[in-house]
Amino acid sequence: MSSHAPHEDRRLPAPPENHAPGQHPAQQPHRPPLTLLPPAARVLDIIAVVAALLATTVVVTGGFREWTPFGRLSLTSWLRPALVALFAAAVRAYLWPRQPLPLRVGHAILRWWHRDDTRAVLPIFLTTRVGVLIVGFLSVIVLGYGPPTGPPWRVYTNEFLNLPARFDAGWYLGIASQGYQWSSAAASGQQNIVFFPAYPLLVRYASLLVARQTMWAGVLISLGAFFVALVYIHRLARERLREDQATAAITFLAAYA
Repeated sequence: MSSHAPHEDRRLPAPPENHAPGQHPAQQPHRPPLTLLPPAARVLDIIAVVAALLATTVVVTGGFREWTPFGRLSLTSWLRPALVALFAAAVRAYLWPRQPLPLRVGHAILRWWHRDDTRAVLPIFLTTRVGVLIVGFLSVIVLGYGPPTGPPWRVYTNEFLNLPARFDAGWYLGIASQGYQWSSAAASGQQNIVFFPAYPLLVRYASLLVARQTMWAGVLISLGAFFVALVYIHRLARERLREDQATAAITFLAAYA
């Protein structure tokens, strides 16, 4: 009997294999598991990815200047974040040359794609969200607006881009763009101070990354939050229901008007 203590396995789990019908598991491509990197290497990976995304955003949108509670935030040159990304990637590659960042990103995407929650929720999410946009757009084109003619308010002249401009979106858009406003003369009327600040604050700063397209920044945040909520509810339902019942639960929720 060996006297050596077993070594701790610090490898990340490989994504589960999905075998095609009639295909033996041995015929599937082998993806070796990745070892767990030190925290410093993971921090450098995050810095490199974030800086590269910021550089790309500046190239596409021209950058931004914004006042924040912590001071002025200005990013109008793509060169600085690009240099930061290159420096972080170079230090990471020199100190930890194995398992380069593209490999780990691809591995993370594969793990996410092969998760049971992703496979169950993603088709329902895409089908219902795209369906809502298509039905809404066709309704405007085919049926038009009721009297008075035209939508209650506009952000875009294009009907498809203006689809989210409905109901409380106007209140949140106003808060994100101009902040809270209070008028004593309209104290008995509707005012935007009744809305919580977290969502419009996220919309305001997310719009910096999409060329100040505030309304569609809000749409992207809402879609991301809705997807996470569906995953959470699906996990919760699987603890108490069968798999088909859990899937039906999130389908009914996503399709609810």
